[in-house]
Amino acid sequence: VRWRGDHFVDCSVGDEMGVDAGVFALYFGLFKKEVREFIAKRIEREGLTKPSPMRSHEGRHDKRLMPPLTRFSPDYHNAVWPHLGLAYLNGLKRLGRDYSNHKAAVEAVVMKYRNFVEVLDPEGGIYTTWAHSSDHGLTMAAGLYLELALD
Repeated sequence: VRWRGDHFVDCSVGDEMGVDAGVFALYFGLFKKEVREFIAKRIEREGLTKPSPMRSHEGRHDKRLMPPLTRFSPDYHNAVWPHLGLAYLNGLKRLGRDYSNHKAAVEAVVMKYRNFVEVLDPEGGIYTTWAHSSDHGLTMAAGLYLELALD
């Protein structure tokens, strides 16, 4: 993982933002507040919290660089990961930033599916391929939500 001034790069190829590296730096309070603010601003600027937090990648992965089995679910890393979004919101909370709109978007997903699903497609449906079935009860996400909701 390498720092590039306003984002981390966690791939050995290219200079694309490593979203999960930045989110967990926010969540765990790693680095100086100024660095965490840069991360949050970049994530927002890239629109990675739309339609709901959190898209895990700002573009499409080059399929030629994917391991063979990953090619069976090529859009998994371009989808919406609610648990990553909840870690991000907890990071925003620790920064003292407003996260209420993002929290409402995550809550809408939870209410729609009546559970914490693992991953959503870009249209908000449960991400599924012939080779992948999303978890419909991701306890990690439930714990992150409780952490966010409880003071």
